[in-house]
Amino acid sequence: MLVRGTGLKPEITFSSVPQLPQDELLSRILFGTSITNLSPPEAVQLAAAVASLQSGSGGLDPINAVRRAVGLDRLRIVPADVATGQRTAISAGKYIGRKLYVEVITDGQGYSATRVEYQVTRWLSLLSTISTIGRTSANVRISKDY
Repeated sequence: MLVRGTGLKPEITFSSVPQLPQDELLSRILFGTSITNLSPPEAVQLAAAVASLQSGSGGLDPINAVRRAVGLDRLRIVPADVATGQRTAISAGKYIGRKLYVEVITDGQGYSATRVEYQVTRWLSLLSTISTIGRTSANVRISKDY
């Protein structure tokens, strides 16, 4: 990644070896897969990201426009997961105070999950997930800034 320009108007470009087009690189960074494997909602998100990077002005960004309009901190499209039976889903999250984050995920066809993250300290977080497929999990995340 190369960042040029000023703080108010940065110019961000990505590069790889072997050389790939910007949209393919963004697809792999944002979704972890090739552009040819994206679902239609993911393709819309990718198009908005490419337009934003090319124009430098934010461009077409329907997901963030909806997120801001309804007062959410995070709104995203979640790709399907064959392991859990989840189809392409929508995720909405909100910070409740400074240390507690709650996220609800649903595919509108029977799958839903609730994720909660509590930040104990700057470097320690407790994560919990409960879903309709009977899976629950609790994790501890430790992070360190270098």
